[in-house]
Formats: sequence, structure tokens, C-alpha cells
Amino acid sequence: MNLDLDYALDILQKVADSKKAILDPDELTPSGSDEEMEKYWYHCWLLCQEGLIEAWDRRNLGNRLEYHPKTLTWAGHDFLRTYLPKGIREKVKEAVHSHGLGWSFTTVKTIGPELIRQLFMGNPPTP
Repeated sequence: MNLDLDYALDILQKVADSKKAILDPDELTPSGSDEEMEKYWYHCWLLCQEGLIEAWDRRNLGNRLEYHPKTLTWAGHDFLRTYLPKGIREKVKEAVHSHGLGWSFTTVKTIGPELIRQLFMGNPPTP
């Protein structure tokens, strides 16, 4: 399965927007086909591997990957606040693509802060 960074960032933002510190395992789980659920659980697992969320590991005996967001980590809060403040993801994404770079966590972390400074030239958005 391929990484869909926008999809992963949407999950990350939903966890951040939650009013609860610890989410119930199925709280943000969308309903859908087995394929859609597999994509969701896979991206939750990747966010967990990146250290941006803690997740409920609900793999069954068949070893099917099943991760559900539990809480945002310090690194997750920091990532959203430092690299992708609310409302500017698309501007950062456009700038990344216009420079011929791939849309990835690494690219965003590497050039995100400088790109944000350039985009807002002394008028940074409020997180």
C-alpha cells in the first residue's frame, strides 16, 4: 500500500481537533469497505511509526493491521504547529511541487519552516 500524505495529515488533524486527550479506539474510525479500512489503519500505523500519534493496536490473530488513533504525541503537536499551521497546507504543498520536490514528511520537515517564513514574510499565521 502506498503512503497518501494528505490522507495521513487529515487523520493527524482530526486527532488534534478532538476535544478528548485519549480517544476511544473506534472514535475516529470511518465506516467503509475493507479496502478503505485497511488504508485507514495503515495510515494510523504510519503516523504511529513516525511518532506523531500513539495508537490502539487492535491486530487480530490473523495479524491484520488494525491501528486506531489514541492521542497526539508531543511530536505530533509540534509537527502541526511548526511545519503545517492550520490553513496553509495547500500553499506549502504547491510550493513543494513547484520546486519539483516530493510531498513527504521529510520534505515538509526539511523546508517547511523556511517556506512558511517566505510565504508570510513576517506575518506568520497563528497556530
